[in-house]
Amino acid sequence: MIMYYEFRNKLNATECHQKMCESLGINTVSYDTVKVWFWKFKAGNFDIEDETHSGCPIEVDCEQLKQIIDQDRKVSTQTIALELDICQKNKS
Repeated sequence: MIMYYEFRNKLNATECHQKMCESLGINTVSYDTVKVWFWKFKAGNFDIEDETHSGCPIEVDCEQLKQIIDQDRKVSTQTIALELDICQKNKS
């Protein structure tokens, strides 16, 4: 999860949201969603499994994601998406 990566790199929710919108597209994630995840992380909850919801879910190997982030904390979100074969949205 990109938000976990950005949290580990000491960004705040606002900075994370801005960075995600710039790299993945403006409608990728709402600011409120980022805020909720950051609250969870600050509370010590690092379970990055998302709750079931409607929409088009993306299946990601969370352990593989954690390994990528732990190996290189400066890895770009674009590189993460490529390594995990996640389609990035075009910038608006």
